[in-house]
Amino acid sequence: MIKLIHILLLVSFSTMSLADEPRDVVFGLLLISDDSADNKLAAKDLYHLPPEDPKLLDLAAWVLTNQAPLNNDEQEDTLSWLAKALGASKKARYRDLLTELNSQTSSTKLKRYIKGALTEIGEVQGQAFALESYDADKVSQELQALAIETQISKKDFSQVSVGSSLKDVLQALGQPNTVGQYVRSSYKLFLGNIKVQNLRLTYLNAGSMEFSLDSNVWVLKNAFTQSDIDTTDVAPTEVALVSQLLGSDYILVRKSAREAIATKLTNPAALDQVAQRVWQLKDIDDKYMGDAMAWLCKVLAASGNGRYHDVLNKIHEQAGNKKIAKYAKSSRKELTRSEPSFQVQ
Repeated sequence: MIKLIHILLLVSFSTMSLADEPRDVVFGLLLISDDSADNKLAAKDLYHLPPEDPKLLDLAAWVLTNQAPLNNDEQEDTLSWLAKALGASKKARYRDLLTELNSQTSSTKLKRYIKGALTEIGEVQGQAFALESYDADKVSQELQALAIETQISKKDFSQVSVGSSLKDVLQALGQPNTVGQYVRSSYKLFLGNIKVQNLRLTYLNAGSMEFSLDSNVWVLKNAFTQSDIDTTDVAPTEVALVSQLLGSDYILVRKSAREAIATKLTNPAALDQVAQRVWQLKDIDDKYMGDAMAWLCKVLAASGNGRYHDVLNKIHEQAGNKKIAKYAKSSRKELTRSEPSFQVQ
């Protein structure tokens, strides 16, 4: 009977749902991201704000032990933060896992942080985490399904105020469709320029938000409302992508531009709006948005449509932003002029 209870406990822990709290969905999505920097952002949150419930920590433990072999400093740093997060929980649940990983890794840095984590856990007793029965695929599928479900209006999005806590935003809007990070540079006396990871939430067809950590509370720093687009002749599957391409969040514009290039966006109904957007912002002073517009020039070039040859040439000749002018020129060279050419409004 005791053995049966033990098995049931293992199963229940291995299949715990992350759906109960939108916050768990946010940091769960960061943990399952293919970008180790996203994993690190989640690990930092777990370290600074250790949860009582082990759901997210279990996922972090799985990520820690299932990362590809160390091949760069960024990945090593990420794994070290994951180990620190498990240690900060002070849960005996992760002692065996950390002990085994310590014996397997050849990374001096990771060993140091694992030993620190084991010291944090100490001699407290408790049920060990059963890694072999943890269904990571199920957890990942559940998180992605929850993210897809969310639909909010721009009106609801715009009613959230800068300065609101992450908790308040999630209570008002629910979990986002996608998550990620903004990397900001900050100058600190005696330390010089340091990079800070801020949290990004995106609600499709509404906008994206940037949160910074202030005294262990995620606070809304910026909100970028997604642009309205002309959906005439734009396929339903393209609407979200095109809306992001035309947005004011430069991080999301660049990310979406890469997606548009990879998926070969060729619909003139969409690309005409992209070309118009670059033309409108050709003189922008903001270097980050200028970089985003340079990416949109590359989107036009990747389409292979000579319709955009002339407008890129015009942007090259008239743009006040040097980077936009440079990429308009190189993008124009990839296209053979054709009629009818796109005419700016």
